[in-house]
Amino acid sequence: MWRQFDRFLISRRRKLEALALQLEERSPLQLLERGYAIAYDASGHVLRSPDQVAIGEDITVQLARGQIDASVRRKNREKT
Repeated sequence: MWRQFDRFLISRRRKLEALALQLEERSPLQLLERGYAIAYDASGHVLRSPDQVAIGEDITVQLARGQIDASVRRKNREKT
């Protein structure tokens, strides 16, 4: 009976470790470490489109090891 319980615990621990790894890999902070950045408008909303900001508007860009405060100088729409 103890052997079955030990196997059960080992399998649960492995599953938990695998799920923890998946969660870590999907973390936004991990994306930043790979060179991506997240841009925010002055209100702190995530920017997904150039239409969300105006020329001259201040934005913040979050990087893996800090942030940059910037102003919008030009906007380009994605070519589809």
